[in-house]
Amino acid sequence: MLRKNYPVFLVLVALFSASTLALTVDAKEFSTVEPLQSGAHLKLDTYKGTINIIAWERNEVEVMARIEAPDDVDAEYGAKIVAATEVEVFGDERALTIRSNYDNVPNEKSWLGLGTSKVLPYVHYEIHAPRHLNLRIKDYKSRIEVYDFEGTFDIETYKGVLSLRDLNGDIRLETYKGTGDILGISGSLDLETYKGTLTVEAGALTGQSRLDTYKGEITLIVPRSQGFNLNADISKKGVLISELGDKSIRIKNEDIRQDLNGGGPRLRVETYKGQVILKH
Repeated sequence: MLRKNYPVFLVLVALFSASTLALTVDAKEFSTVEPLQSGAHLKLDTYKGTINIIAWERNEVEVMARIEAPDDVDAEYGAKIVAATEVEVFGDERALTIRSNYDNVPNEKSWLGLGTSKVLPYVHYEIHAPRHLNLRIKDYKSRIEVYDFEGTFDIETYKGVLSLRDLNGDIRLETYKGTGDILGISGSLDLETYKGTLTVEAGALTGQSRLDTYKGEITLIVPRSQGFNLNADISKKGVLISELGDKSIRIKNEDIRQDLNGGGPRLRVETYKGQVILKH
């Protein structure tokens, strides 16, 4: 009986091993912990996936990443692009760069054999960093979450989905078609979007700020005590709606210089075909 069952057992082991391999070749993980001073510069350069950056009280950065193949590629090619993608971390405790390196990702032949194309895998980041931080993110199409930091924040994304909360400092954001919620922020704000939709809820804007959209929509919500020195350039196809102060105003096809709600820091607003809304 043992002789009859033994080959079957081998077959089951082989099938299990093959199944386990199939589950692992289309994903791999990376992790490292590096020294990073409070107030240091941290840069992240990636293509698509998720970015979750969490504040902690240590003078070091922890980088964890999971590289995964998209569902719409075959298993063999998925394994190749995952194996070829690397996470690089370089610099020192004053300035550190994290980079998704796709340089060795191979092309894939089209199903007709008439050409080649390259598909990049997802890279999912979870990063712990000092609370006082100067952060720079350059991204293509990721879901980005950054919470509870103080410093400067410079984020560029092509079609990213943003969730920024409780940031204190100078915030610059540039997006092409992305969406985002920016809540509980204070300091200064520089937002530029082509076709994106952004909602900003500010605790206090104390520095010069700018809102610029071509075809998108930006909504800025501020406390009732917040005033601005408004400097707006609104085309005939765009619109600025202000509900600050005692009355609501709607501006189209006009350049305007006006104190809103008693005045305050300068707020520059520009739109061509989009809409900017200011309200309490």
